[in-house]
Amino acid sequence: MNQIGHKSDGLPKVRPQLRAMKILPHTRQEWLGLLAIPFKGYIIGVALVYPYWCFHMTGGKYLYNPFIEGKVYLSQGYFVSFVALIIAAALQMFVKDRRGATWSFLFALVALCAGVILTPPNMR
Repeated sequence: MNQIGHKSDGLPKVRPQLRAMKILPHTRQEWLGLLAIPFKGYIIGVALVYPYWCFHMTGGKYLYNPFIEGKVYLSQGYFVSFVALIIAAALQMFVKDRRGATWSFLFALVALCAGVILTPPNMR
């Protein structure tokens, strides 16, 4: 080893934990977390796109219109996400991933609230 910590062959030392990058999950906990990502992404994606979509559906006037076409489909997507995330949270509790189960449950609660809010009054 020389003075700056390099091996004598000129290559820097590499820490063992940085040698291999995991792309695919290896444990049950990681797989369950991966399976919940599309539903969590739907919740966040619709929340980001919905105000823009409402603005353009009302002709540039952002007014509350409960009868905008497509709200039923968005709310149904939230309800599907709610069911899927409750199942994911239960499975994560079963495999003792408390942190993942807590996040899945919180996302499920947000999905339920958003689904109820987006449901048009004539569909309730």
